[in-house]
Amino acid sequence: APGYTLEGLLGIGANSVAGSDIGEWELKTIELKNYPMPNPSARVSLLTAEPDIGLYDSDFQAFMNKYATSRTSSRLNFTGPWTIPKGVSKNLKLIYNAADKEIQLRSESSQELVAGWDLLGLVNHWKNKHQHAAFISYRKTEDARIQFSPFIGLGQGAGLGRFLNAVQSGLLIYDPGVKSELHKNEWKAHKRNQWRTTLKDLPWIYKSFDFFDARTHHSCQDELSESWKRIFGALR
Repeated sequence: APGYTLEGLLGIGANSVAGSDIGEWELKTIELKNYPMPNPSARVSLLTAEPDIGLYDSDFQAFMNKYATSRTSSRLNFTGPWTIPKGVSKNLKLIYNAADKEIQLRSESSQELVAGWDLLGLVNHWKNKHQHAAFISYRKTEDARIQFSPFIGLGQGAGLGRFLNAVQSGLLIYDPGVKSELHKNEWKAHKRNQWRTTLKDLPWIYKSFDFFDARTHHSCQDELSESWKRIFGALR
């Protein structure tokens, strides 16, 4: 609802393609608990990119049968999260293979390539969609309305180096929500392979990042919490 509401207010269509929403800008909505101030620990889903190598790509149902992290007779789920620094989780390990220029999820026991992404394709997806990104916070009111915060985060500059550093340092988290359900004796897939971060880590991912007040069109760093002031102080 928040994303569709924002797009409706701005007069733009729903966008699920690997490109920006309006002009050069991608729009991301983030629910806040301490409205209207941006919460540093709020989770942000940055991009959704399907693996293009490994068993996931070559035989999806075989992948789910073998590596589902939870299962019933009629449903298989594959969920994370994984980061490179934290190592093995659920017998799978996320790595950056510099020789092949791939981000890979491998079985720790068999070393099978379970799923992965060609780095160039992933970064191009990232740059095309997030070269300029606006992070707009909101809350849901008691009468089921959406109220947007005037404090908007603007990130610019999404290059290869910053993306790779973010993945290798654990700022970007692979957190899939993939499922396969049995319906009339046929397995139906629902795929969502998302990479997320927290709001406080965005300034380290973009070349430039700041919060602006939509009412004044000026930076509002001085109005933010002490946690934010420490983050921006470290950037300087």
